[in-house]
Amino acid sequence: MLELVFIFSLAVFPALFSRLFWRKLTQRWQDRLTRACESPIQYQPIPVRINSPCETPSTPQAWLGDPRCRFSARSPYLRCAVNPQGPCQGCSQFQPLPYPLPKIYN
Repeated sequence: MLELVFIFSLAVFPALFSRLFWRKLTQRWQDRLTRACESPIQYQPIPVRINSPCETPSTPQAWLGDPRCRFSARSPYLRCAVNPQGPCQGCSQFQPLPYPLPKIYN
């Protein structure tokens, strides 16, 4: 009879140990989550200035190519989308802007 109780306890002990360990682990994580939700967020946002794509350079010399062309990239690095190597004079793809030229070019 004693052998049967010993075998039974060996069979049940791992399940009991696992259940107790799991309960303790769950309670620990629940406490951490509660503390994290109750604590104030302590961070300072980093001020970042984002350049708007609508900003234009102050001088017309900052852009390559002819600003009157529809395909002008209006970039200091790239002349245009159709003919990036240039030149703009006599380009067969030249199309005038569908809107008036900005005042910085007048």
